[in-house]
Amino acid sequence: MRYSLIHELKREKASLQDFIRWYCFHRKSPLRYETFRFNGRNYLYCIHHHNHTWRNERAIEIPIFLNLLHQYPPEVVLEIGNVLSHYRRLTHDVVDKYEISFRRSIIREDVLTYTPKRRYDLCISISTFEHIGLDEGNKDQEKILGLTTSFQRFLNPGGRVIFSIPLGYNLFLDESIFNGKVPLANCSFMHRVSADNRWEQTDMFTAFKRQYGKPYPSANALLIGEYRENDDR
Repeated sequence: MRYSLIHELKREKASLQDFIRWYCFHRKSPLRYETFRFNGRNYLYCIHHHNHTWRNERAIEIPIFLNLLHQYPPEVVLEIGNVLSHYRRLTHDVVDKYEISFRRSIIREDVLTYTPKRRYDLCISISTFEHIGLDEGNKDQEKILGLTTSFQRFLNPGGRVIFSIPLGYNLFLDESIFNGKVPLANCSFMHRVSADNRWEQTDMFTAFKRQYGKPYPSANALLIGEYRENDDR
């Protein structure tokens, strides 16, 4: 992915020091023109100053989900958690209880209680679900199990929810997925294999053995899951 330095400077309102650090790293990064493979397709790693993607799982999440967005018109897409707008100018709907953005309109509602004005063909979420019930004022680890009900409110018949979570961050959510309490149509797994943030696709059992934050910072394994709403609802 290539980015205009001036465009990003204006857009993010980041300090010049931040941009110089990012720009210098981008030019020297061993991942600059490298690719990773996910579900039979090659993707360029995302090297971006926001969230320092060259250090963590955002390097692979952003390309995967941007490619997914290209397959749908924006009016049928809902993003849960405001992530992608930090990397691209996008117009699909976003629901995020906490974030305030000066660049785009965000629906500031709790995803577990929000009822949209229309239904969607695709809902996406990037490393957001693991925070529900865990990183909030009133901790309730079972709160995450209400997501399935929310999906049913959001989706048209045959609609899809595709999301990523870092394994090892929310152990209750990991266990719920592993034991089938969160009904998913498909799951894929990636794991980090080097200090310079290279990733490879792996199997479920290998991924679930990885720890969050060890041996590398942030996620060491990533789950990309898919929920599908019945066509005959």
